[in-house]
Amino acid sequence: MAMKIIPMRVEHFISLPDNPRQRDTVRHAAKAMKGHLRFPSDTQSVVAIACINGMPVCKLDGHTRAYLWANGEHEVANQTLTVQAYEVSSMAEACELYTHFDSSMAVEGSVDKLSGACRESRLVLTSPLLSDCKWNTALKCAHTLKGGNGSNEYFVVPLWAPAIAEVDSWRLPKNKFKGSGLISLMFIIAGSPDVQRDAAMEFFTKYQKGEGIKSGTRRDGVQALDEHMLDRRAKGLMTGYENIFDMICKGYSCFRSWCKNEMIVNVRSSRELVTVFHSRTKNNLETILNKKKAN
Repeated sequence: MAMKIIPMRVEHFISLPDNPRQRDTVRHAAKAMKGHLRFPSDTQSVVAIACINGMPVCKLDGHTRAYLWANGEHEVANQTLTVQAYEVSSMAEACELYTHFDSSMAVEGSVDKLSGACRESRLVLTSPLLSDCKWNTALKCAHTLKGGNGSNEYFVVPLWAPAIAEVDSWRLPKNKFKGSGLISLMFIIAGSPDVQRDAAMEFFTKYQKGEGIKSGTRRDGVQALDEHMLDRRAKGLMTGYENIFDMICKGYSCFRSWCKNEMIVNVRSSRELVTVFHSRTKNNLETILNKKKAN
């Protein structure tokens, strides 16, 4: 991979597209202005870009500075920048180079990685539940059903993008979905070929609003889930992969009962059913992704 140093005017650099994997620039800009970008300096005039056949295609480093310069929130030390121009063969290589470049310049946390992966997948999230990208553990548990070790955001997000977008469209708040288990379950259900969209949205909306039904000792699935989650919170059983998996299983049991109009007494775990259901969801999402890549 060849690299050469070239001069570039600030306005030209600002106009270059951001890398598709760029982190949450606005959030980082606010932090940077309180830290390393508090005062202008000559060192801030060194940036990096990717080129294909010698033509600049996107930024690799300097996104936050470009954002602040463009909005007049940070003084430009030099009108001509020193640009490290890396020659790549494709945008995919530019994305991969950004990952290595960024990790050498800053510690990329889980929110950064998830934000970058969503951006690359063209996911624009607006719901209070998902827009902050603080559901990395939930997504990885939805992907593997157990621990998230070895799950790369830039692989997992494109696969689960239809389910993520669907859950985001439900416009749910955070207040009753703290912890990862129920968000994992929503992703699995939203990506299933066997569940009607309206049914899934109605169930979780009713849960969020506390609209379950109880008659004596019997409850519908919404009420059963509500009481089960209250009990879990009281007992501190909300974190750790085993607890998350148990929430997925028992939450799925409540959802199935509600879909069947069943009134139940106890919430039973259905791990075998969840494993099969999860497998069908992943197969469905893989089919969708493969069709998208083929087009």
